[in-house]
Amino acid sequence: MKGLIVIGYQGIGKSSLAGWCNCVDLESSNFYVDGQRNENWYKIYCNIALNIANQGFVVFTSSHKEVRDYFYQFLNNLPHNIGNIVIFCPQTLQKKDWIDRLQERYDKTKSEKDKRALLNATEKYEENIYDLTHCGFVYYQPKSVNYNFKNYIEKMREQWCN
Repeated sequence: MKGLIVIGYQGIGKSSLAGWCNCVDLESSNFYVDGQRNENWYKIYCNIALNIANQGFVVFTSSHKEVRDYFYQFLNNLPHNIGNIVIFCPQTLQKKDWIDRLQERYDKTKSEKDKRALLNATEKYEENIYDLTHCGFVYYQPKSVNYNFKNYIEKMREQWCN
């Protein structure tokens, strides 16, 4: 079976599905060292994702612009065992529900990663969703914030990985 890269918006359920049925969450916050990222962190991050996906895994990545831009160069010439690179994000009209979802997550974890995600969505939600749906990738958007991410991944696999 071919691999797949899913560029996922913050809070979509990447970490929750990690380990399920050959799914790997490549956590971008692990690329901070002493609160800083190397200027080329995204190249290393994306190459790791490409290598894992090329082994037949579904790899969930962050949706940072640097990541999308790096992956875009591969869209027309994917490594032989990767079915596609796709985006999964909420709809613009789901802003309030999505921010509530991120707030609830941050209230539970108090993690720096979840705080950054909440602040980013609070300040740039519409811009983020517009960018994700207008950057050249196939994208999927759930009809509500109460969705089953596993079902979407299974559909993506059927479409891109056989």
